[in-house]
Amino acid sequence: MWRSLRFWLHFGALMPVAVPQALHTKRTALRLPEAEGPQHGAFAGEGVPWRLVVIGESTVAGVGVAQQAEGLAAGVAKAFSVQTGRPAHWRAHGRNGARIRDVRRDLLPDDLHQADMVLVGIGVNDTTGFSSQRHWREQLRHLVADIRRQTQAPIGFLALPPMHHFTALPQPLRSVIGHRAGLMDHNLRRALAGLPGCRVLDYASDMHPRYLAADGYHPSAEGYTAIGEAVALHLQSRFTP
Repeated sequence: MWRSLRFWLHFGALMPVAVPQALHTKRTALRLPEAEGPQHGAFAGEGVPWRLVVIGESTVAGVGVAQQAEGLAAGVAKAFSVQTGRPAHWRAHGRNGARIRDVRRDLLPDDLHQADMVLVGIGVNDTTGFSSQRHWREQLRHLVADIRRQTQAPIGFLALPPMHHFTALPQPLRSVIGHRAGLMDHNLRRALAGLPGCRVLDYASDMHPRYLAADGYHPSAEGYTAIGEAVALHLQSRFTP
């Protein structure tokens, strides 16, 4: 309650400046396309293949890089394969602009029973769209239930990104959105607390400019690589025997 109240006090104080900035940014921001290329791939190794399915918003769709092979799903699978020596297969089911309700409705594949790991990247569009915290928590739990109807594989949710470092957003709008993202991240952890096999994966405390694409909003190729390496380490320590 207090976290939410602090946000609204923060937003209310900055609203006369932040709202016009938001409208201007929406009109003028550079819009990058989704990555091209196959939405799946594999990395060689020894032993039993590890199968990763990633679902979610624009980062899963590879916005910020030219090819899916440079994107989030491939980055996590490659890092996992390098770190463990195992083969790693990956598939991506993402869409630019997706909110959590869109993931539930349109982006869940029907063969999740084949996955060894389900990774979810969602929340940026629910942050900027000001989805209510109650709706966000409810939809998160529903999404977990949707996945559990197909598989008991571990489910990892990416932490909300450090949006207060997104250079596409001018100040003080950047501060407002960063504060909102922190609130969404808090409620992500709250919603998943106690759910078996579900964890939030932290991957970055900041966002160095070189980790951002030309739009100042999505990861660059270097950014996806860094995220992939950090997430793969978490997966090994928390989920992999």
